[in-house]
Amino acid sequence: MNKRPFTWIFCIGAVLAVMAIAGSAKTDEFDLRGEGRDTDLVSIERSVNPAQTLKIIITGNHPYRSESKGKFFLYTEKRKKIKEVRFALQPGETKSWEFPAEEKIKLVALGVYGKGEIKGMLQQGMQTPEQVSSEKGPTVAEQTLSDSALGPQSAETVSGSFQLLLKEAEKSYNGGNKLEAVEKLKQAVLSIWDEVPLTVKNVRLVEDTKTYVTRKNKAFGSGEKIHINAQIFGYELKRVGEAYSINLTTDVHFLQGNEILTGQQNFGKFEFISPIPNTEFRMDLTYWLTDAPAGIYDVQTVVHDQNSGQSTKFTTQIEMK
Repeated sequence: MNKRPFTWIFCIGAVLAVMAIAGSAKTDEFDLRGEGRDTDLVSIERSVNPAQTLKIIITGNHPYRSESKGKFFLYTEKRKKIKEVRFALQPGETKSWEFPAEEKIKLVALGVYGKGEIKGMLQQGMQTPEQVSSEKGPTVAEQTLSDSALGPQSAETVSGSFQLLLKEAEKSYNGGNKLEAVEKLKQAVLSIWDEVPLTVKNVRLVEDTKTYVTRKNKAFGSGEKIHINAQIFGYELKRVGEAYSINLTTDVHFLQGNEILTGQQNFGKFEFISPIPNTEFRMDLTYWLTDAPAGIYDVQTVVHDQNSGQSTKFTTQIEMK
């Protein structure tokens, strides 16, 4: 009868002891988002305790790109590089690496290519069983690579991802899952969107910006509104928190021959925030001329993508009566 209470007290004491040990563990969590070209590497550095085992856990965190690519470097106290490890992670995929204290790692430099996004975690010290079981994905062995081995490979990776998504879309379609096929096709478009140059297509003179009926002629009277509709491709979808920004401006010039008669910079401003990455964008432009001599004019519109710095232009011909 006297042993039962003692047993319960002992078990409680053991649990408290484990929790106290786990409390000494150090965890450094961070997010890293690329903002450059596919060959650009955005990186951060973190100091770690060289006397403790180091565990690096990285999760792909981009909402629509099929892969986030990057690499990390491990340095000793005198900044001597001892390892270089690369990774490629799909959204939600996690990989981890563990390095013993004997490596004497003092600094971790971690980077991501292009516009990839990851969540990272550096762990040192002991862990509770709950922490271990909650980690997603298998532990993988590290790969040590030279700088030349990494090279300009992002375009191939993107192309491979595009082809894979097309195959997955076809498989979904053949299996009768049309919605999944559409989603895969949209992911395929987004996987190569950053490679598409800023481009204007399907330019039309329209009667108005409600019905979008194509105008049957290009003749206008003085002060009559000139409605132009166009589709824009290749603009940068810039992350703003958990949303996406499209930010375009336009200049307009009226020309006869190669001579600019009049015009205005920053005539149009198109800035939108969307919770989803949108690759369907129409541009509605309304111009007018007053007291212009009769004749043929070229209306030149210059489009500037404020997010990427790209610019392009297109010309629409009109006739003033």
